[in-house]
Amino acid sequence: MIKITILVVLVLVALMGLVNANSSSVVSLNPDNFSDVVNNKNIVLVKFFAPWCGHCKRLAPTYESLGDKYTDSQKYTIAEVNCESFATLCNEHDIRGYPTIRMFPKSSKTQDFQGSRTVEDLSAFVEKIFTMYTSKCNNNNNNNIINYQE
Repeated sequence: MIKITILVVLVLVALMGLVNANSSSVVSLNPDNFSDVVNNKNIVLVKFFAPWCGHCKRLAPTYESLGDKYTDSQKYTIAEVNCESFATLCNEHDIRGYPTIRMFPKSSKTQDFQGSRTVEDLSAFVEKIFTMYTSKCNNNNNNNIINYQE
C-alpha cells in the first residue's frame, strides 16, 4: 500500500512539473492563429526561431522574461513561431536567419529588432513602437501607418 501511495505521489509531482514546464507567457503562433493574433492585437512582437539554433537557445530565457513582463498587458503580445515546424509561415514573412524578432503593430508596417537581446532593450523597443504607433494614429485621424526608421 505504501509503495502505491509513493508511486501515485511521484506521478502527480511529475505531472505538475509537465504542466508548469508547458505554461508560458509567450504565445506560440502557427498558420492557424498567426493572422488572428497579429491583426487583433495592438502590438505583437514575434520571435521567429529554430529549435536547433544556438542564438535562439540563448535568447529563449530572456524572451520568456519579456513575455512574463507583459503577460497581463492589453497593449503588447509577446509571441514566437517555430520555423522548423512552420517553415511555410516563416517563408511567407521572408525570414532568412534565426532568431528574427519582428514587431507587428496593428494595421501598420512591420519593424525588425536590431538591438542587443536583453529584456531592457526589447522592452524599450516594444514601448517605443507603441508610443509611435499611438501618436501616429492620433495625429493622422486613425491612419494606422508607421514610417519608423531607427
